[in-house]
Amino acid sequence: MAEFVTQKENTRRMIILVACIVIDVVALGFGVFAMKKASDIENGEKEVRTIHRFQDEVGKLETGNDAIRANMVAFSQPVGWREHATWSIDRIPTGSISTPQLESFLNGWTSRLRTTEPRKGEPESIRYSLLKTIGDLKRQTAAGNKANASDSSSADAFTAELTSIEGDISTKKYGLWGKSASGLTLTELFTELEALEVAYTRLSTTIDKRTKAVGDVEKQVIAKAQEDLGNARKRLGNTIGDLIGKGRDQGDPSDLVNPEGLLRELHQAESEGPVRISTKRKELAGVQSQLEKRVMQNDSFRVEMEGRMKDLKTRIEWMKFRREEARERQDPDGEIIAVVPDQEIAYIDLLQKDHLFRGMVFDVYSLQQGGLKIKKGKVEVIQVREDGSSVVAITKLSDPSDPIRRGDRIFNEGFEKGKKQYIAFAGKMGLKMSGEQLSSMIRQAGDEFQEKVDERTSFVVVGEGYERDPNFDKARELGVRLAIERSLYQYLGVK
Repeated sequence: MAEFVTQKENTRRMIILVACIVIDVVALGFGVFAMKKASDIENGEKEVRTIHRFQDEVGKLETGNDAIRANMVAFSQPVGWREHATWSIDRIPTGSISTPQLESFLNGWTSRLRTTEPRKGEPESIRYSLLKTIGDLKRQTAAGNKANASDSSSADAFTAELTSIEGDISTKKYGLWGKSASGLTLTELFTELEALEVAYTRLSTTIDKRTKAVGDVEKQVIAKAQEDLGNARKRLGNTIGDLIGKGRDQGDPSDLVNPEGLLRELHQAESEGPVRISTKRKELAGVQSQLEKRVMQNDSFRVEMEGRMKDLKTRIEWMKFRREEARERQDPDGEIIAVVPDQEIAYIDLLQKDHLFRGMVFDVYSLQQGGLKIKKGKVEVIQVREDGSSVVAITKLSDPSDPIRRGDRIFNEGFEKGKKQYIAFAGKMGLKMSGEQLSSMIRQAGDEFQEKVDERTSFVVVGEGYERDPNFDKARELGVRLAIERSLYQYLGVK
């Protein structure tokens, strides 16, 4: 049976329906407005404390930290601040930046920058040697100025310039890492080295100017002595002329000089003249001897300082070159020929004949279209073979979703395929073979054995008591890589 609804009831129901629709529309509009307002606040230019902005800032900081870490690793590896992985049964751990090595390196430079006099048996520091040289030059200049007053203006200018250079040399003291809360940092080290280079350059220029000024004074002294000698000869000639009657026919005889007085002057000149000339010659010889001695001292100081400056520049340029070379070189040294993902190992096409060394770390990248190189990670050599392929451990993946695959390229900034290796020892060898036997095998392998470490050295193999070996200190100074004795045995194929 149909429901009977009056017109009034229909109107009431219609009003309720319209009211509900209006309320829903208003609520929906308010919700849309609130969401838009919140979005405007979140993305607005005036609002600085938003999630998006925090995310952008965090991303930039992470990118900067990655770049700093990459640069630090690339720079610290050649100078010995980053430890090499050593063999273990389960895994081949890769070391991070070696804090003790870095602190030891900086502590060594701290002792070279001190200004105090070294103890007996210790070498002079760079700062102390420079300050001592300036002090010696000032004392020698003051002594020479007393003996020769004609050179006072040039000597005063030279002394003033030395004082200026001395005042610009930093006397800041640094604590030793491990004994104090803070010590010398890398930034402070490079600042100090650049300041010392400027001081040595200024000192060399100042000595050149002083040497030229001393030469000019020497010429003036000789010219003055010759002029005095010429005047004395002229006066003697006039006196002799008066004695023989020169001018007697001219003027009043009473105006002539008393002959007796002329004879006395002549006798006096004859007796005293040679003595005066001899005295002048001795004085001139003394001045010339002092000038020659001073010129020799200046030349000696200049040669010594030029040698020190050259050595310092060579070290700085070598460190800069190694750092730039490590960053720029990207030529492939080899190729991944097989990968075992579940064991995290791979095989490369480099062998013992290529002068491959156990413990070497290679960067892995894939070569894309257009020559684009995509970094994939790092591998470390754990077994060097004579034929077939060598074994590496996968120590790092840049992107787990893009693993290292067959055909990827590898490179190491310090490795050149087939290049002769220069190998030196630090400490006593004898784990399996003597040092003489190992050096002979190194030469038979086509490499070069060095008694002393220099800029050409590729590796320094450390043995018993290596800390007291000068080769170890030189290797740390030049940033030469270190290797244990077992690594050398595997490199040479000793079982």
